Amino acid sequence: KGAGGTIVCLVEEGTHVQEGDVVCRIEDPLLATDYENLRINLEQNRADLSKTYADHALELAILEAQIQNNEAQKAITSLDSLQLAFTPGNQRRIKELELEQSAIQNSRFEKKLKTLKVIQQSEIRKQTKGIERVESRLKNLEERIASLTLRAPRSGLVVRGVNPVSNTKFIVGDNAWEGLPLLIMPDMEQMKVKIQATEGQYKRMKVGDKVEFSFDAQPDNQAFGVITKKAPVGQPIKRRSKVKVFEVEASV
Repeated sequence: KGAGGTIVCLVEEGTHVQEGDVVCRIEDPLLATDYENLRINLEQNRADLSKTYADHALELAILEAQIQNNEAQKAITSLDSLQLAFTPGNQRRIKELELEQSAIQNSRFEKKLKTLKVIQQSEIRKQTKGIERVESRLKNLEERIASLTLRAPRSGLVVRGVNPVSNTKFIVGDNAWEGLPLLIMPDMEQMKVKIQATEGQYKRMKVGDKVEFSFDAQPDNQAFGVITKKAPVGQPIKRRSKVKVFEVEASV
């Protein structure tokens, strides 16, 4: 079945193919354009995600450096406070206030660090989900494009389907539609032939009789079988002719 597009390759009528052989190729320019645009979009999204990771790492590094610097300043102030243990009360109070200020600043940095990590994780999840959606759409397009190359599901004879627009066999250049059989592999396990018998031949035939026959397209090729069905009425061999032929079906 075709997925839609234009037929660019089609095996000849009556070709015997092996399982897996390519029997038809279809091109759909719109599908190819959608795929290329989506592929570029995916590359851009991945590049944006890599940039986001880099930006986040820089933001964390700057904040962690601020925390370390504040810790160092706090340690220096603590040493100064020990040295000023025997200094007047005002100077000691100033150092105590500096330590309190460093502790408050450090607490603010720690809270900011936790908040920043939460925000960064949310942003990464959002971008990752977006990439997954594009990847899923791209995979779907890849499957649709792959479906435009038709392969024989088994070994056997291939015949072309009938184009409902032209009412003739499909050819290269025809449009294909979803669900429309382009090629058919008839079941060769049971075959039958239709014989055009004259009235005299018809009268002598009975269902179950053995019969030998040849083919119009291959007169040197003969086969045999058993008569399985006889048409109840005949048809004129040509218009206004009194001579009739009767359709008889036989096994091969």
